[in-house]
Amino acid sequence: EQLSQMFLARPPVVKIPGRTFPVTQLYLEDAEDQIGMYTKFAADASGVAEDVEATGSGRRGAGGQQRYLSPLDFGMLAKLVRIAARGEFKDGPKDGAILVFVPGVGEISRLISELQRSEGPPLSCLPLHGALPSEQQRRCFEVPPRGAPRKVV
Repeated sequence: EQLSQMFLARPPVVKIPGRTFPVTQLYLEDAEDQIGMYTKFAADASGVAEDVEATGSGRRGAGGQQRYLSPLDFGMLAKLVRIAARGEFKDGPKDGAILVFVPGVGEISRLISELQRSEGPPLSCLPLHGALPSEQQRRCFEVPPRGAPRKVV
């Protein structure tokens, strides 16, 4: 009964100030196709990895069937982020923040470590996940000064 009473009144409207930004979405496979750099291995449905050949229609195994990516290659991901940071993707933006989505906290930490070890101009690498304190999460939304290193979240 209490639940039904909650829906009788008009719900409050919450307005959150802010602004939107254009976003270009590139998935790992899209990025690979754009720059002609592919992961070395792919796994079939049973999880068995095998060498694959890059074709115009995606990665295919020796038998010609479509294959799926094996566990993340953090070295390759770091290279892709560096390419994005230089604005070298055909369909990608030349400036702005770079958001990289990986499956978990461990993967976030590992990618940040790989980016810090990789060659190239400095990047501002900031982790973002629910286990971080609010203050650290807010840092990801701060606008860096003009000329600052590109932010990778």
